[in-house]
Amino acid sequence: MEQKELLKKAVEIYSPTHETEKIGKFLVESMIELGFDKAYVDKVGNAVGEIGSGDKTILMLGHMDTVAGEIDVKETKGKLFGRGSIDAKGPLCSFISAAANVKKELNAKVIVVGAYDEEGPSNGAEFICKNMGIKPDFIIIGEPSGTNGITLGYKGRLMFEFKLEKECSHSASGELSSSDVAVEFYTVLRAMAELHNEGKSIFEKLDICILGINSENDGIADKVELKVAYRIPPNMDVAEVKKQVNEQKPDNCRIKFSWDCEPIKASKQNDLVKCFLTSIRKNKLDPKFKVKTGTSDMNILGNCFNCPIVTYGPGDSSLDHTPNEHIVLDDYDRSITVLQDVLLSLA
Repeated sequence: MEQKELLKKAVEIYSPTHETEKIGKFLVESMIELGFDKAYVDKVGNAVGEIGSGDKTILMLGHMDTVAGEIDVKETKGKLFGRGSIDAKGPLCSFISAAANVKKELNAKVIVVGAYDEEGPSNGAEFICKNMGIKPDFIIIGEPSGTNGITLGYKGRLMFEFKLEKECSHSASGELSSSDVAVEFYTVLRAMAELHNEGKSIFEKLDICILGINSENDGIADKVELKVAYRIPPNMDVAEVKKQVNEQKPDNCRIKFSWDCEPIKASKQNDLVKCFLTSIRKNKLDPKFKVKTGTSDMNILGNCFNCPIVTYGPGDSSLDHTPNEHIVLDDYDRSITVLQDVLLSLA
């Protein structure tokens, strides 16, 4: 299968989070067709392919689920439009193609994973960490960085749900409503984040936002639910943020934390980064180091395995989750060439 055909067929399969069975089957069949030694769908729905052998193990993982919202798949003026074209089927298909293209020259074992549910709360990458029983020497995560971009860091993430129920009181009584309490609580947390952020770069800042607020008053009970999300910089950790929330929470409220993920900032000083720098320059591109304010599977795998890790993949990340999502096909091809050189150099 030609590498552009692989990408187009993958993008044509609509695969929002929790609906990845069809894309997983397609990727497994494609990897077998392309000469992988083994390919299968694991217990949680990850599409896994293994190719090559040697002393080193290289794990390449990109996610096959997308956010919701179908986009008409079309190719025009050298661009492929469609949901997942860059986030993250473009990077994932570039992994599969690169590994297949250098199979005869490989002197390492390469494991390519199409991860389940990266865009949702239960993550296929966590299963790889806890259940696959591998010890990779190098990890490459597939997310759009641009053909010359090497991503070394992502912020962490923490969400929580605040609930408070109290007896109703008259609005003229001077007593705070449950909504007042929730807003004051959030205001304090936001002020603490702003204090932390003074003089810091965007990547070093602690971000906080309200995801939703709902209130209800039936004349007897006054209720409020507040959903809040944090993006945590590498100079903090999840436990520290949880401590802040718990120390400031009002009496009689309930706090439920969810979807927590530690931040990561990887080192530049290793063979994986050196190979990417050499390959990108060899392909007449100017390499750029990047950090991202979002979160990816790099957070999970990088904090699980003690080995060199980067994120790399074709595409403009500003198009993530947008109705104009598309990939430049020449960039897709160029990224495959970069990856081929990296795989051979690492091995």
